[in-house]
Amino acid sequence: MKTVCITGANKGIGFACAKQFLEMGYRVILAGRNAERLQAAVARLGSDRAAYVVWDVSDIHQASSAIAAAHELFGDVDTFINNAGIVTEEDITGKDFLEKTEEAWDATMNTNLKGLFFAMQAQAKYMIGHGIEGHIVNVCSEMSFRPAYNAYTTSKWGARGLTMGLAKRLAKDAIIVNGIAPGETA
Repeated sequence: MKTVCITGANKGIGFACAKQFLEMGYRVILAGRNAERLQAAVARLGSDRAAYVVWDVSDIHQASSAIAAAHELFGDVDTFINNAGIVTEEDITGKDFLEKTEEAWDATMNTNLKGLFFAMQAQAKYMIGHGIEGHIVNVCSEMSFRPAYNAYTTSKWGARGLTMGLAKRLAKDAIIVNGIAPGETA
């Protein structure tokens, strides 16, 4: 049986992916920052093939231990969905470029780009070290194709670029890297 780990999985796209993977017969590991929300999400899935790992991807020092913990739950994780992401109030309200703050920029980049990079790195290292062939999918957003002037769009450009570059780098290790670019969701 195959196993998927999905970051940012307690709601939205991540939770929808978890439901779909369960329907396809996978074991599913939800990853996110809040244990209570993850527990509730696992309960909503209603399956003994669902579990969770508490992991804030913006803290890159958690990546290796979170990946190891995910692999301990059901055995080898052969599919990894890099879905965690944030949009700050500055980007939601369309705050002018000249008024953007370093704090909002860093918060976005630490999750959407830096966190994505080190989550991929930790999963790829684990897969290579354990001879696991599989998939890594990054949620890049349709914003990764638009002109970038804010942190969110810039982070998604970076996610798309990393996806393209690491697809080439990891192919020799039998790890297929892809990205998806969904539009806005409710």
